[in-house]
Amino acid sequence: MESFIAVANLDGVVLVYLALIVPVWGLIDNKIAARRRKKGIPPNRLARYNRLFLELWVPTLIVLALWVYTGRSWEALGIGFEITTLSLAGYGFTLLAVAYLFMSVWQVHHDEKARAMMRAELEGSNALDELMPSTQKEFYRFRVLAVTAGITEEILFRGFLYWVLSPVVGGVVASLLTIVAFTLGHLYQERPSDIIRVAITGAVLIALYVSTGSLIAPIILHIVIDWTSNDMAWRARAEINS
Repeated sequence: MESFIAVANLDGVVLVYLALIVPVWGLIDNKIAARRRKKGIPPNRLARYNRLFLELWVPTLIVLALWVYTGRSWEALGIGFEITTLSLAGYGFTLLAVAYLFMSVWQVHHDEKARAMMRAELEGSNALDELMPSTQKEFYRFRVLAVTAGITEEILFRGFLYWVLSPVVGGVVASLLTIVAFTLGHLYQERPSDIIRVAITGAVLIALYVSTGSLIAPIILHIVIDWTSNDMAWRARAEINS
């Protein structure tokens, strides 16, 4: 009985972390960053990336440890693979989305107008400007962060959160709540257009998860979204023509 209570408490801790602590800390972090900007202190992106590694991996490892300890089904967390008509449609969509993203990278590589638009987007958002890399070291560190975010955020927001909520509120409402939680976790992006983009991304990722019954497609797409965003920001800032 005590063991069950301890496990339930840890599930609750992760739930509170995702639903409350992540968005609140993001807003606090934004306030701190704004004060630093006013003082003319440049952003320490590498330190932020390192902190994000911890903020993402610690709760993810807790979830994975809970699954091992309790013997829960890995399929319930989305770690599995099945072939159905719906899942094939989901994987097909993922391939098309990945192709589109890499085409966007190609365009930024070869089109100065595309690079100028990317630079304008970065300059129009303090949050994006301070997150996207501006040095080669930051560029490569962000690549690792992109893989980290793709794996951990999918396990947390799609796998774990959907698993917790769907038995209580049903699949549709659980899906909507994962979108809300994912969006709240990215409120640091500030601009309404960026928040809407995050919400749409969250909707696409949960749709892929539900349709395929697996985290494979959401993880792949999430990694590619972050990876290509990193590449386009770097190319645009460096004004590289290739």
